[in-house]
Amino acid sequence: AQTWPVATGREGLIGRLAEARTPLDPEGSVFVWGELWRATAVDGPIAQGEQVEVVAVEGLRMTVKRAPK
Repeated sequence: AQTWPVATGREGLIGRLAEARTPLDPEGSVFVWGELWRATAVDGPIAQGEQVEVVAVEGLRMTVKRAPK
């Protein structure tokens, strides 16, 4: 159990895929793990409905980038 990857809390969200619920230019909302989060895109504008990857979490705000295809 000690070698399992972290599955909860802030560390468990990093690397997860989410869906942009509003356009991110650079700020908007994303949906991940059944919750809506405020997010900032680090790699330019992202359209609503696109998949994004969580890069960091600070408080109640996520930093995201486009998900690899």
